[in-house]
Amino acid sequence: KLSSGSVVLDVGSGCGHHAYWWYRWFGAMSIGVDQLESAVASARMTLARLPMRFCVLDVSTHLHTVVHQEWYDAVFAVSVLTYLAVGSEECADLPAGRKTQCSAMRVMFSAVRVGGIVWNSHNGMYGGKWDPLVAWGPEYWDCCFAAELVQPDPVIKMWIVAEADLFLPPLSANPSYSLIIRRLKP
Repeated sequence: KLSSGSVVLDVGSGCGHHAYWWYRWFGAMSIGVDQLESAVASARMTLARLPMRFCVLDVSTHLHTVVHQEWYDAVFAVSVLTYLAVGSEECADLPAGRKTQCSAMRVMFSAVRVGGIVWNSHNGMYGGKWDPLVAWGPEYWDCCFAAELVQPDPVIKMWIVAEADLFLPPLSANPSYSLIIRRLKP
């Protein structure tokens, strides 16, 4: 739960509108990263008086350079990972590849504190079916987090939620889902 003093990492922060609402609704501070210089410049200008910072960063190659281990209360990525390369590696090798959706999600997970969440929203379908060259279907995340999921004492709790279930009806978009992970222990 976000509250005053919570720290949020906003991956793909754009112009900072999510950071603004997290501050307005909960009093949370944000650090936003986005690869578009114009979006970061807009966020910096518009939200300069609020407790948040924004920087230009290519999430697919450099996210790991700005992440502090277990430092954030929440990490959000809204409609971002879908645009990263999925990669052609076998699942066991995915975390080693910096340009994959799995490795970006694992970096985001490493940033969240015990009890915190990582929320990766809008993993979309294209033409009514999953295209593994564009987006991961929900079944791939079990593979990405296999090491954490198979431990006898759980490290994470993972939910895959249809986005149609998150919004008031009617939601008339291609089926998409959110991946939500809570860190249960270090």
